[in-house]
Amino acid sequence: MESRPKTRPTPGKTGGLIGVVILAMGMTLAPAAGWAAPGTDDANPAAPGQNQSAPGQASGTSPTTGNGQISVNGDGWISYPSVLEQAGIGGSAAHLSTINLKGTKTADGCMFSDSITSDDLAAGARSDIYMTEVGYNPKSCQSRLIAAQVTPEQLARIAQLTQATDSTGASSETLTDAPVINPSVSPLTRDTPYQRTLKAMIKDPIGLVTTSTTTTLYWTATSSSVKSYGITHSYSWLSTTGWYRYSYSQPGGAIGNWTSVYGDTIATYWNNAFCKALFGVNQPATWDTHSKTRVEGRPGGGWTWGYSMSKSGGCSGMLHYDYSLS
Repeated sequence: MESRPKTRPTPGKTGGLIGVVILAMGMTLAPAAGWAAPGTDDANPAAPGQNQSAPGQASGTSPTTGNGQISVNGDGWISYPSVLEQAGIGGSAAHLSTINLKGTKTADGCMFSDSITSDDLAAGARSDIYMTEVGYNPKSCQSRLIAAQVTPEQLARIAQLTQATDSTGASSETLTDAPVINPSVSPLTRDTPYQRTLKAMIKDPIGLVTTSTTTTLYWTATSSSVKSYGITHSYSWLSTTGWYRYSYSQPGGAIGNWTSVYGDTIATYWNNAFCKALFGVNQPATWDTHSKTRVEGRPGGGWTWGYSMSKSGGCSGMLHYDYSLS
């Protein structure tokens, strides 16, 4: 396990990637000529929950985006376009389901958590899952997601929609833990290898993956015990649009008497230029926190995964979540 302390963000250059014309806050805002450079107030940024207030948004406004429509209704719900729909994934074959989450209020945002285990899936069900947030109400701290059981081909189709923006201009780091072997299990014991990957993403209105955390857990197991495990932790943040990684850690290890093993990838990101890029006005920094991207492996190949994420401050209502398990 490694934990990195909060570090001082350093200013970076931004690219003129995109100009967006949106209607918000009850007025028409001029288009941004390009993504604004990060502000100079980065030597000691306020942590999430400190002096971060989101700008108000008028009901009935419908900001136009490159990949669909973001709309805000009179009840305060913000609706986001679905990448599942964009990828043509729907109908009964996809086992689409709607997930309604009630989050926990933070000082200036909401924290959402959820988890699924292999026991939750019906016999024979596909275990590759993709979820995308299609609605968010910051006032009531509610989130609405669409989930689908997807094939590897469908997952690749979704990746194609975000691959160009997921990698272009992004900073990233991958950290791999050394394999660990259960000393109580004989090396001669026959085992089976398993692998699960959980990726948690936060996207902006035009579909750019602004930040992500990914945990890949590799483990071998018998029917009664885990024999070994290894973990890969990956981070990415779209630095060309002003995103910085503020802090991060990567816990993991064996639980109990090797009854299960887990890996987790944690990070907090911030952007002092997000509102400027979207609306052409200065607002407090926008924050998002990936406080859990956890995969747990069990004997016999059983697994559990769980995430916990929050968005706060600035223009955080313009961000939405996607998750994939493969």
